[in-house]
Amino acid sequence: MDYRDELFDVVDKDDNVIKIGLQKDELHVNDDITRIVTIYVTDGNGSVYIAQRSPHKEIDPLKFEAPAHGRVNSGEDMIPRLIVRRSKNLV
Repeated sequence: MDYRDELFDVVDKDDNVIKIGLQKDELHVNDDITRIVTIYVTDGNGSVYIAQRSPHKEIDPLKFEAPAHGRVNSGEDMIPRLIVRRSKNLV
């Protein structure tokens, strides 16, 4: 699936789905909340590793962030999505 075809759900502050199957350009028009997963990487000394965003990113280019994260697709469970993000970003 092309990333432009991905659909996402909007949730309320209690994680109840209130809108289903929105495209990326339809999100955040009204401060919508979407589900995301994030992986933080630490070493044995408690240091946290971070990554720098690409200069080509539309939002917040060159800012620092967690090394693996992403939106959860519409109807998708968060734990399997977390595993997908880990395998794509941390290998």
